[in-house]
Amino acid sequence: MDEEERVLNQAKQFLSKTIKQYQDLEKSMQNKVNEINGDTKPKKNIFSKIFDAVTSPIKKNIEIIQKIISLPVIIGSTIIGNTVIKGVGDILSEEGSKVTNEPLEEKKEKNENSSIPPLSGVLSYNPNVYSEEVLMMQKRLNEIYAGVSGYKKIKEDGYFGPETLAAVNRYKEEHGLWNFGEYEGKVGETTWRHLFTPRPGEKVQHNENPTVSKEKNEPVVVDDPGLGGSTGGASTDAARQKIVDEAAYWIGKGVAYQFGSPHYNNESPVKRILSHSNPPASLDCSDFVAGVYATALGISFDDYTGSQLKVGTSVDITKAKAGDFSDLKPGDLIIFDWPSNGTTPDGDHVAIYVGGAKAPDGSIYPEGTFIHQGSSGTKQASLNDKWEITNNNYVRTAICGINRVIQDNNTYINNPSAGQKAIPSTDKPPMYYYEACSIGLVNSINTTKFNLDLNNIKNIYDNNKATYEEISQLTGIPPELICALHYRESGCDFNTYLHNGQPLGTPTTIVPVGRLFSDFKEAAVDALLSFKWIRDQFGITSDCNDLASLMAFAETYNGTGYRDYHNMVSPYVFSGTNVYQKGKYVSDGKFDPNAVDGQPGVYILVCKLMNLI
Repeated sequence: MDEEERVLNQAKQFLSKTIKQYQDLEKSMQNKVNEINGDTKPKKNIFSKIFDAVTSPIKKNIEIIQKIISLPVIIGSTIIGNTVIKGVGDILSEEGSKVTNEPLEEKKEKNENSSIPPLSGVLSYNPNVYSEEVLMMQKRLNEIYAGVSGYKKIKEDGYFGPETLAAVNRYKEEHGLWNFGEYEGKVGETTWRHLFTPRPGEKVQHNENPTVSKEKNEPVVVDDPGLGGSTGGASTDAARQKIVDEAAYWIGKGVAYQFGSPHYNNESPVKRILSHSNPPASLDCSDFVAGVYATALGISFDDYTGSQLKVGTSVDITKAKAGDFSDLKPGDLIIFDWPSNGTTPDGDHVAIYVGGAKAPDGSIYPEGTFIHQGSSGTKQASLNDKWEITNNNYVRTAICGINRVIQDNNTYINNPSAGQKAIPSTDKPPMYYYEACSIGLVNSINTTKFNLDLNNIKNIYDNNKATYEEISQLTGIPPELICALHYRESGCDFNTYLHNGQPLGTPTTIVPVGRLFSDFKEAAVDALLSFKWIRDQFGITSDCNDLASLMAFAETYNGTGYRDYHNMVSPYVFSGTNVYQKGKYVSDGKFDPNAVDGQPGVYILVCKLMNLI
């Protein structure tokens, strides 16, 4: 037994050493090629091809070794053999290779015939980053544990937080999956494949079709020229449910009622968003209603009850006042006028109707149910309740208006004069709805101050469109956004880094520090791909025209300090619009509350290049 283990360990060391020698040789050759290349592109192309030709056999030999390692162990003890071979496998795994005890050809065939969805990389615990794969995992865990004693359904929100971690840990514990480097807080190929392997008698259908809604497998609404652009794929039912979910979330969260709450401010999109991690101390009824819509879907409208009587489309109130709630839909705004405040129906209180929608516990809210911010905080109530303020009559008798924002045709109306708009996607990260809310509040652009800039960038873009489009194809970022970022960083100077506007050819000295390029396109690709995680998180592609997603990328590219630390929109994005007034980082980490950004923001630059203004 000892002799067999010694021999296997020698094999492990030999194979490990061989692989390392090959990899060291490849690195050495790459360094030599870089030295030869210099700044001459023809040489670079030629020597890169030579390098690829020479290193191809090296990579092939590594593949052969991987095949050797993947062969079934037949020497001596299977336990010891597998342990030693796994040690070799671990070394390869650290280098980005996956090793199993299956022959490679057999594994490939199994993968091709498998219904298991692909995993792009190891999923790690992070409650602040959205992932489609985490969302798939959450849904799968809920499927597997549905009806199982002691399991509480986890929220399907795409964030790998404490609730999801507990469910993953339970699954790993039950199935003995604490191995393959998938320690607590990690989900790799082993756990992923185990999760999605169909159980006996089960037919698993994992929806990867982008033309199907992830929420209810309902068809995505296609672009309608009459609605002004892409819908993002949300249905009326999904949007109404998301409004209800957001309203219900705040019940019992301790947010006090305060009339005219200072939390809310029409000119500050940051204050419209009801942060789950940093909740407002207080809200009044109209703050709450507007905040729910802004947070859930990025839909903006005024924050006082009287103006909310004019939001969306009006629903006849006759039936509802009499106790028939069949005309109401989840998400409708119900506006009340208290008898003690006169006969003019100017709106004294507002609530969100939730009857017929799904409650957090999976039950269905009874007809007549609404959620509101009342004197004792966020509460659920019924239109059939009797309140003292209604002279102990039914609450429904005080209804003076019912207004519908989410329409029945997969559109919404906030400002009737602006017409119907496509419902935003319901499965985006929170930052998406913050940007959508900010965009929704833009009602003026300072074309007088920035007219020269807007004309200038249009000329630059037209003259250099091929360059921006080439970078776009290499990075998946729309050329208009690349040009706008370039203008913000250096006025579209092609001798500067897209990263930060410093001159090319010398290492960068401000964030990001230490980048070194002499070619603009190469530097631009490096700058943009360093943010590919935000590109992928928001589903941005080269032809994307979803402004909320593009502005989320732009703000993250520059930094989210304005929103995170100063409770304001980013001038990098919204300078030149009415939602930005003052306040600016004048250098890295140094904020001046009175400084005014003198450049146009990315939003109006992109709008100009997309012919939206």
